[in-house]
Amino acid sequence: MFGVNDIPKFFLAFFLVLPIISFVHEAGHVFFAWLMGGRNIKVSVGSGDVLFRLGMLEVRKYYFWYGLCSFDSLKRNHRLANILIFAGERYSTPLLR
Repeated sequence: MFGVNDIPKFFLAFFLVLPIISFVHEAGHVFFAWLMGGRNIKVSVGSGDVLFRLGMLEVRKYYFWYGLCSFDSLKRNHRLANILIFAGERYSTPLLR
C-alpha cells in the first residue's frame, strides 16, 4: 500500500523522473527528425505558459505533464522517414531501463 513514507518518493518521481523520461522520449523523435533533414525542430516539455527556452528546448509551467516534438519540413519527406520519426522513441526509451 501507499503510506506516508512514500510521499517523498512520489514527489521525486512525479516532478523529477517523469520530466526526464519525457525529454528522453522526445529526443528519440528529434534524432530521426534531424537525421531526415527537419527544419526548426523544437522540443516542448510540459504544458501551459512557457517558463524558459534553451536552444530547441522549451520548458513550460506544468513541466511534468506533457511532451512534444515539432518541426517544419523534412528534406527527405517519404513514408520511411515518417515511420522512423514516429517510431524514434522506441530507440531512446530503453536507455532508461
